Amino acid sequence: MALLVTPVGSVLIYLIPLADLLILILGILLFLDRNPFKTMPQIQLPVLSHPFGIPLLIPSLLSGALQRQLTVFFAQHSRVINFSGGILQVGVVIYDLNKNWTFLKIFFHQAL
Repeated sequence: MALLVTPVGSVLIYLIPLADLLILILGILLFLDRNPFKTMPQIQLPVLSHPFGIPLLIPSLLSGALQRQLTVFFAQHSRVINFSGGILQVGVVIYDLNKNWTFLKIFFHQAL
């Protein structure tokens, strides 16, 4: 078990700041109303090619009117939703860096 602790710990030291940086960049983009996921292609699901997928579609078909209402609401309020999501993501980064600051400071001090 001790053999696994050292490699995972040494990898996490690099992954935590990289993950925080990625979340921070995405949060700032959303805060500025630049949604990087808007241009990504949508996944098309084949409805009838696999019959086990039909039971999963039944609840979504029953609530079609609610889905349209939610879609319209999100489209009309996309600026507020993006702004709120950006603030939330930047807050998560600040919290995570605050929680790991001592650990990161020790590592980067030793690495330099």
